[in-house]
Amino acid sequence: MLNRKWTTILGLLPLVFSVITGFGPARRDASDRDTLLITPTTQGIFHLPQTGVTLEIGYAAVNGPAHVAVTRTPSGRFAVSATDAYGAPLSRFEMPLIGDLPDGQTVLVGWPGEIAPGPDQGDAASPDAGRWLVVFDAHGIYAQPAWTALPDRIMYLGPLEHYAPGLIAHDLTWGPLSYTASPPRERSILRTEMRDGQTINTPLPTAARATRYRDRFVPEDKGNPGGFMLLGWARESDLPDVARALRATIPNDPDLPAPGAPHAPISLILPFDCTTDWVVSWGYHHSTPQNRFAVDFAADAPARLGTPVYAAHAGTVYLKRYGIDDHLIDIGLAARVAVPDGVTSTVYGHLELAATLALWNLDPAALPDFEWVEVGQVAQGQMIGVMGQTGYATGPHIHFALWSWDQSLYQPVPLGPLIEFPRGLRIPAARRSGCEVYWR
Repeated sequence: MLNRKWTTILGLLPLVFSVITGFGPARRDASDRDTLLITPTTQGIFHLPQTGVTLEIGYAAVNGPAHVAVTRTPSGRFAVSATDAYGAPLSRFEMPLIGDLPDGQTVLVGWPGEIAPGPDQGDAASPDAGRWLVVFDAHGIYAQPAWTALPDRIMYLGPLEHYAPGLIAHDLTWGPLSYTASPPRERSILRTEMRDGQTINTPLPTAARATRYRDRFVPEDKGNPGGFMLLGWARESDLPDVARALRATIPNDPDLPAPGAPHAPISLILPFDCTTDWVVSWGYHHSTPQNRFAVDFAADAPARLGTPVYAAHAGTVYLKRYGIDDHLIDIGLAARVAVPDGVTSTVYGHLELAATLALWNLDPAALPDFEWVEVGQVAQGQMIGVMGQTGYATGPHIHFALWSWDQSLYQPVPLGPLIEFPRGLRIPAARRSGCEVYWR
């Protein structure tokens, strides 16, 4: 089986890497240093005996084999460093690590660096000391200290997909916050405070302006990194629990589709019929695990709102509204078609709200923000929604991804010999076959 093959290959990576580098899963370097080899499939709790630190590592914490070292410094702090298989330093972890320190403190490690025991509160006299803003955008959920607007203090917590209402507090009573658009299509959160009798507004940065996350946004930025929307606030001690809730735990079961498998475990069709020519308006997104191999399709003509979107396969349909209606945040209204294995599904983003809900006889009040709502069953080729531009979209199109364990797979729809979906790829209606499968 393909999945078993890839599971075997991934399982051998730690052995191969340890032979090359001399590092095993965990080994003793010195009385104040521990090393650990992790791969994309590493998950679990690892006790580091020399430093007394315990690391909790979730699936997809790294993109490839990585050597992580934890060192106790002379000052009693802990330094975390990480390098890839070629020895290049990592600037961040794809999913944050959680560290339990010997003094009982639990900390979130979003990037290599020094961990200081005790909360990082900035100015201890500030009313914002120890408080973090929790925000989301098209790529995930982030936290940043409420007392600073420095872009590189932003920390990625996890994918937006796993957020559920009630995960964090929504009471923002400790200080005024508002929004502005500057530049006009970039939405920023403003901190408002009085200084010497004057009102000072400080725009808080987007993750696209943070050095360590900038590469996630390059394919989709177009000079317009979007903005954050506010979810609430958390104390620093709350952040590890938020990160835990946002990541998936994936069982080692060879009978289930494996994340990262190169091909679809099910037979798919394109999510649009053969009545018009289409074009790939954006190829593989190469951003977060959920959107790494997502593809955008648009009609190769003046884009039309109201174009039907069809199920790429049979299954159970869910709808989800990703937060408030904002043209630069998330994928707006989305549909999801899940197959019986419980881990494989296709996702269709940026649907038009009113027409899609009307198709399923739903009132907008029946669709709470951030929750998948089951709406019915469909056959392959049956209409599930209407193309729109809700969320982070510059025009009507279909955001399409195949998920296994909420992580996108490499080839969502095979197009004959094509294995890539480059931007600008034309899909002429006249050259397509099997068009009778689409329900009219």
